[in-house]
Amino acid sequence: MAFLSGFLKDIKDGWTSFKNRNQIIELSFSRVQAYSRCPLMYNLVYNRGWRSGPNGSMALGLSLHRALAAYFSEENKSRTLDQLNDIYDHVWVNEGYKNTQELLDTYDGGRKMLGRFFERDQKRTTEVVATEKEFGMNMEGLHFRGTVDRIDRCPDGSFEVIEYKTHGDCWSESRIANDLQMTFYALGVKEGLHLQPLKLKYMFLSSGETVETHRTAEQTTAARELLYDIARRLRRKEFDPNNEYCIRCEFGTRCQKSGGTAPAGAAPASRRT
Repeated sequence: MAFLSGFLKDIKDGWTSFKNRNQIIELSFSRVQAYSRCPLMYNLVYNRGWRSGPNGSMALGLSLHRALAAYFSEENKSRTLDQLNDIYDHVWVNEGYKNTQELLDTYDGGRKMLGRFFERDQKRTTEVVATEKEFGMNMEGLHFRGTVDRIDRCPDGSFEVIEYKTHGDCWSESRIANDLQMTFYALGVKEGLHLQPLKLKYMFLSSGETVETHRTAEQTTAARELLYDIARRLRRKEFDPNNEYCIRCEFGTRCQKSGGTAPAGAAPASRRT
């Protein structure tokens, strides 16, 4: 019976793969990250519209990203610290906090980050040419898209891809060198926006540090192969749970691991990207 069951499953998987062979798979870093963590979680979030509630950490990150994007926009003609703080107040995401004290502490922490950022930005020699810049990259059987926090033009004509990090201290050298998100952005900006040569930088807003990194041809090739592999598995509708991730999953113990019933407290939402 086990042999027959496996044989029938192979036939079903083969038919599914054949039927969906021309399907263009939409991918982004968030989607790749979700599928790599747990295919079932990917299915629940991106195919069935489940979501978890907001939290203070996410709200602060969103507030800071919005504030800096608006500050460097063409519409903003005043580049003062007071203006940056006013923008921060205007775009502040006031939800997801456990209590009023956490909200106030987080808000004050964000103001301090922007103050350090503003001080360092006064010494900037590059030109900000884009914020929250979207890119798209067509590959065989899939489309990868993303949004870069900022792109600067350097005096020598090269471009900088800048990624803001809003939580925690500066990463270790190994984490910076192997961060998959930056690898995808380096690939996407080069092939989707046709900007090169590229410099890659992290700005750690909590500490005020800026770190430059680079990506090798081997790293971008491996990133491509990962995209192709996930696209193939999505066409085959492979959504088995990764039980090792359950303890860290945003759905926690509410998930039934069968995809049958929405967890308590989870609500359908617009599709994530």
